[in-house]
Amino acid sequence: CSCPDDMVLVEHAFCVDRYEASRPDATAASIGADTSYATSRPGVMPWRNVSLQQAADACTAAGKRLCTPAEWEQACRGPDQTTYSYGDTYVVETCNGIDVFWPNIRIVPTGSFPDCTNEYGVLDINGNIWERVQGGAGRGGAYNCSDSAALHRCGYVADWGTDAIPNFGFRCCW
Repeated sequence: CSCPDDMVLVEHAFCVDRYEASRPDATAASIGADTSYATSRPGVMPWRNVSLQQAADACTAAGKRLCTPAEWEQACRGPDQTTYSYGDTYVVETCNGIDVFWPNIRIVPTGSFPDCTNEYGVLDINGNIWERVQGGAGRGGAYNCSDSAALHRCGYVADWGTDAIPNFGFRCCW
């Protein structure tokens, strides 16, 4: 079983985007404007402020689909089933959370935190932006969470609705 180049294999069961979804014309400084399909690329601003339907449509247009909650959590926890993608203990500098750049908090381009990963190779699944899954909930926390140690946990569910919500992005599965 193999995955497209922009995805990684999880437990020989499914593929997940290596990076947070971005628009095809995103750059390191801009989220872009092209909403035709989702891409998974390093060094670009992640697609955010997206509704559940927009995220699902962008994955479908890319020949993929929005991850299920169980798939997203497996990809986050890694083969060792850890609390965060990188381990069981919260480490401030590992992923983009509120305490990294305080008081100048900000979203960063995909892949900017190379240690924010696990053995699968999924990057930035904790922090930076929330990631929508099927059903609409956000997972993984965001750069501006008031308590990154709690809200960046792989098991935390931000069930705040299906509308476009600031700092809600996504990644696709296959």
